Amino acid sequence: TTLKRSKPEYITLAKSSSHPPVINNKTEELQDDSIMNITLKSEHDDLNASSNSEFTPIKKPILKKKLSTSKKLKTAPVKQTVSKVTTAKKSMKVRVIDPDIEVLFEWDPANVISHRQGVAEWQARKVISLFDEECTLPFIARYRRDQIGNMDLDKLREVQNAYQQLKEVKQKVSKLIQDSPKELTAETKICLLNATSVQEVKALTASLKKTAKKTLAERARQLGLGESAETLLNDFNCAPHPGWAMDLIDPKTEGRKNLAEVETAIKHIIADIISKDLKMLSFMKSGLKQSNVQLESTQARRVKSQEKAAAKPKKVIAKRKSMGGKEPVTKKKIAAAAAIAPNVIAKYNNYFNFSSCAWSIKSHIVCALNRGEQQGVLSVKVTVPSVAYAHYTRYCADHWLGGLATDSHGFVVPYRRKLLLDMLPDCWDRLVLPSLQSYVRSELNDAAELASIEVFAANLRRLLLTPPVRANTVLAIDPGFLNGCKVAVVERKGKVLAVDTIYPSRHPNEAALKLRQMVIEYRCEIVCIGNGTACRETESWLTMLVKQGAFEDVNVQYTIINESGASQYSITPEAKQEFPDMDINHISAVSLARRLQDPLLEYVKVPAMHLGVGMYQHDVATKLLTTSLDAVVMECVSFVGVDLNVASEFVLRKVSGLSKSKATAIVKHREANGPFRSREELKSVKGIGPVSFQQCAGFVRIVPQTVRQKSSNSNLSTLCTLDSTTVHPESYTSAMKMISFAKLKLDGIGSSSFITALRIFIGQQSLEELSSKCDCSEATLKVVLESLYQPLDYDFRAQFDKPLFRKGVTSINDLKSGELLTGTVRNVVPFGAFVDIGVGDNGLIHSSKMNGHVLQLGDTVIVQVMNFDVALKRIPLWLKEVVG
Repeated sequence: TTLKRSKPEYITLAKSSSHPPVINNKTEELQDDSIMNITLKSEHDDLNASSNSEFTPIKKPILKKKLSTSKKLKTAPVKQTVSKVTTAKKSMKVRVIDPDIEVLFEWDPANVISHRQGVAEWQARKVISLFDEECTLPFIARYRRDQIGNMDLDKLREVQNAYQQLKEVKQKVSKLIQDSPKELTAETKICLLNATSVQEVKALTASLKKTAKKTLAERARQLGLGESAETLLNDFNCAPHPGWAMDLIDPKTEGRKNLAEVETAIKHIIADIISKDLKMLSFMKSGLKQSNVQLESTQARRVKSQEKAAAKPKKVIAKRKSMGGKEPVTKKKIAAAAAIAPNVIAKYNNYFNFSSCAWSIKSHIVCALNRGEQQGVLSVKVTVPSVAYAHYTRYCADHWLGGLATDSHGFVVPYRRKLLLDMLPDCWDRLVLPSLQSYVRSELNDAAELASIEVFAANLRRLLLTPPVRANTVLAIDPGFLNGCKVAVVERKGKVLAVDTIYPSRHPNEAALKLRQMVIEYRCEIVCIGNGTACRETESWLTMLVKQGAFEDVNVQYTIINESGASQYSITPEAKQEFPDMDINHISAVSLARRLQDPLLEYVKVPAMHLGVGMYQHDVATKLLTTSLDAVVMECVSFVGVDLNVASEFVLRKVSGLSKSKATAIVKHREANGPFRSREELKSVKGIGPVSFQQCAGFVRIVPQTVRQKSSNSNLSTLCTLDSTTVHPESYTSAMKMISFAKLKLDGIGSSSFITALRIFIGQQSLEELSSKCDCSEATLKVVLESLYQPLDYDFRAQFDKPLFRKGVTSINDLKSGELLTGTVRNVVPFGAFVDIGVGDNGLIHSSKMNGHVLQLGDTVIVQVMNFDVALKRIPLWLKEVVG
């Protein structure tokens, strides 16, 4: 994104003349803080640097700071040499910082995020500050909403993803500057420190790859013409006639033997300097944002060649092979000869002659074009309007040529201007235009990457917050053909009652008898079927048994459950610890049953990437995707809340502010000292400091019934009822004052009478005056009230829809155009939503057929079937009503 940039900041590193570095043998780090002095200079002080972010520009006045070596290596490009330091124990390598290095910083994360995400800059700065203070997303969303302008959760997540993206850029740049100080030119370092996307960094460092052939500018500089070229560019009075260049001719040096060679080399160096000029690039990028840049795609040459080869008669091909000898077969030829599957090519038919304005293109189209290009099916290019070249020449004329005004007297154009005018077209075609095209692609890819992650995160959130179905014993079927269907019966509290394997495809009668016995014996009215291989065949077989009355008086209903990741969990050490004597195939079936009974507690056992509710997730940065999805899991677990005295270590590590080691410490403390009787006791757990306690305290609860069951001391009078709510301990004093003003009692919290009386009291009060009496902000008071208005057993997931249960299934061949059906949204993508209508293949509601509705994963909808294609199994749907 083109930004309104502030003036640059300069950081100069210089060796200190004081003590030599001291080596710590244990940490192998430089411990002497005085090894370097850092002088910070700013040309103006109108920068808003209220954030504590590591990216934030630095204010006037001139400061001197002493930093540790490790910190300096992260913030400044440095040259490194390696020397050996011998000690009594061992030798170590020490980095020696090279002095007099100037670094330019010219972007601020709050400013970048503000432009990219459409939020106020002060909001972006405050959110960044909270994240830098180790605040988690759930904590900010629930307890710091007033500080971020009541930003909604989805927008907060977008800001977090954008900030993670910028931090990744910073880390890559820092590593590049540290690892390749000699290969990076001063111009490249400056460009790197101005890059705001990973794609820009990759483009800038593409030249670092070790190749025998150097760039034209590098070869020209090796001829010793660099200084002369820079003088020619910057000095308007330089080179009034060709004699200036004649002095640079050296008959003994290849590349400088004559005037033409010298002029060409000079032009290459100047073109390189202009193409990397930050002000020129910023000007051009700003103009591109306002112009009609086109993103176009066509069929790749490889696909065209493949189709031509397929169309040639076999006799012609045989005749050509018979002519001449065989050519040597190389790896390159083998790779080029590898044919692309026709079904892969067919997926991109819509993009074989595609063109759209780059700035208005949908994110999923960008992802599709990128994938098609990677698979060798599509050829994608950016077409820049011709007016961009006019802007480029005008800028260069104003800054390096002194304007392009024609001489009315017909005077001869000075030699310097002639050289520069001859250089401009080559500089544009060879350097500037590809750079701008790369910029457009990087902007589109960054936006598409974030959109893809946000879609995945939104779908994952709805999946994790699916309401539990705890009222019944569940029979789960993990379907399969060759290895049979794994069956598990699980009672409503999660206890496994029975497991078995049946073979409906090979021994249908025997399988039906086993299933009938299990359903009748355990009174299983609910059956869930995994949506993997053989799902629809198993569904049809179960439907037939229901119609035949095989289960007598048991009213059997079934639902399809997401089985993604279930088999992966079954082979983990956690699964082996939970089911030490159970076959791993049966563990998958148990997991499916529990996913229906309590989806959140079961889904968190599987890496979020493997839950199958995203799109193009394999085409985005893995680290960024993992960070975002982990944050969603933490958000869901925290908002639902956990019982501190029964939650497993696996669940506790997903709570805001807790990690694996802290969760382990909590479980050990619980086993050694009995159940926690208050949130405050968490402070006595090893590893739980003030920050961790602040982040997690509001999301863990002390449930009196659990304390009674697990403690020898059944006296519950010492328990604080607020520990059973979502009120944060930092707000306990304010909550108690408000309850006192309402003339209510703490032990009544959660009862219907308490909630009714509190609502009546609040309706008669001014929140502003009441918050003043309670010594808290009005926003904090609202958060407290939201919690006290809820029963103690309130489940955050109750507001979402439960799974849709069926008694039968139809076939795609039975569908009729115009027919109305009820279905469940299985996946949401930028261009629509896929809906399970019970025919074996999901139908698609295109975004243009949603009648203004915004669907989410798990929604129950009524849809109308449109003209469908049985051969391609494409079922277009029209949304008629959202049931729930």
